[in-house]
Amino acid sequence: MNNLFSLAKSGLSVAQSALSVVGSNLTNGMSDTYSRRSLVIGELGGMTTGNGFYGYGATVTGVDRAYDAFANKQLRGSVSNWASLNGRMEQLSDIDNMLGDESDNVSVSINNLFKSMATLSATPDDGPARSSVFSSLGVLTQRFNDSGKRLTALEKSTNTNIETSVKEINSISDQLAEVNKQLERVQAQNGTPPADLLDQRDALLEKLSEQIGIDVTENSVSGRVDVTLQDDRPLVFGENASKLQATASESDPDRIVVSYVDSNGTTTPVNEASITKGRLAGLFKFRSEDLELAKNELNQIAFMMASRMNEQHRLGETPAGVPGGDLFSLPPMKAVANAGNAGGGTLDAISVTDYTNVKSENYSIDFDGTNWNVMGEDAW
Repeated sequence: MNNLFSLAKSGLSVAQSALSVVGSNLTNGMSDTYSRRSLVIGELGGMTTGNGFYGYGATVTGVDRAYDAFANKQLRGSVSNWASLNGRMEQLSDIDNMLGDESDNVSVSINNLFKSMATLSATPDDGPARSSVFSSLGVLTQRFNDSGKRLTALEKSTNTNIETSVKEINSISDQLAEVNKQLERVQAQNGTPPADLLDQRDALLEKLSEQIGIDVTENSVSGRVDVTLQDDRPLVFGENASKLQATASESDPDRIVVSYVDSNGTTTPVNEASITKGRLAGLFKFRSEDLELAKNELNQIAFMMASRMNEQHRLGETPAGVPGGDLFSLPPMKAVANAGNAGGGTLDAISVTDYTNVKSENYSIDFDGTNWNVMGEDAW
């Protein structure tokens, strides 16, 4: 009779535990960070008699967590790829909105100018036609200036987004290091890492992969994870987290660059080309390719058009016979000194002797001790 009571008691205890697990699954089923649990039931033991083996009932031997390391790795990779493309797309949409407005963009203003100039060429002495050309010139100038300001503002917002992403990466890394610490402590005490901490760990890894591409190595015993960047530098190692740092570039103070800070506090620049996944990668790619191209193309169109029209206008005369002058005034060209320059050379002025050779790219100016040398971006 006592054995029957013991069997019933163990069965009820297991059933109660099973209901708790089912209830937890139902309650947290809508949570994106929750992994389904299942009860692991084993025999409580028993005794062997002449008539065979008699069990003492059932007991809970553990709680399994539905987890697939390979699937999680694939998920993190997909999240990183999506975040990279999405981060770039968000910024590109701003350029598209700027250039796609048919009522307010450079292309429309250029077409309107050419139309008014065609009308003037048919009747050069017509006052209203001349006024229309000058009005179109003024509108085009304003469009160039407005577009340049909007691209500059977009560059600043991209810098801000890069700084925000770096802060998020550092914050998540610190949280992961703390979770690692708790996992090691609990494993040492109980032998099994708790499922809620493992869920928290995986949620943080997914958030981190959204910001930057990572590789993860998991300790199968404690559940601790070590995280490295795509260039193999450690970001989280056990209870320690390294840092990323966003600062102004030495060569261009208007450009934010990212550096890696190791455990000794040594700072080294991050090669942007090595970051190919995550939101940070999308921001880097947008800035170095899309935004840079838009700025350079806009600047070249404005410079070439103004220079060519000034050249042509100087060949003409006013109705009174006065030689023509410049239609457009171009701002003086400026060079930004690299903060790391060690020499004492100074650059007083920059001028273009042949505007037809100017390309839509950035230029570098170096002083070799005797001469100044100008190189296009392709020669860097």
